[in-house]
Amino acid sequence: MLNTLWGMIFYVLLLFTSLILGIRYGAVYKKKRSWESSGIENAIIGIFGLIISFTFLQAGNAHRERSANLHREVNNIDMLYRYSRELPDSMHRYTQNMLTGFYKTN
Repeated sequence: MLNTLWGMIFYVLLLFTSLILGIRYGAVYKKKRSWESSGIENAIIGIFGLIISFTFLQAGNAHRERSANLHREVNNIDMLYRYSRELPDSMHRYTQNMLTGFYKTN
């Protein structure tokens, strides 16, 4: 639902509406009695901190894996090209053309 324009507009309107209602409720609640920390706020912030931490951890692991795959593929292509230099000229040209075509498609 949030992938569409209407979904994003609805989300922004809902966000601002809840913000305004929260401010209004807070003003009324503050007039009646004083606010005291119950500890739930720290737990909520801690949970959000863990979610962000795990998200960054997964992103870092995925980046490291993509980088390793890229280096492995480049190393294999380089080894293929070096090996093709020792082959006869026709096979070397064929390998060179094949690798050039591979680069153009990827």
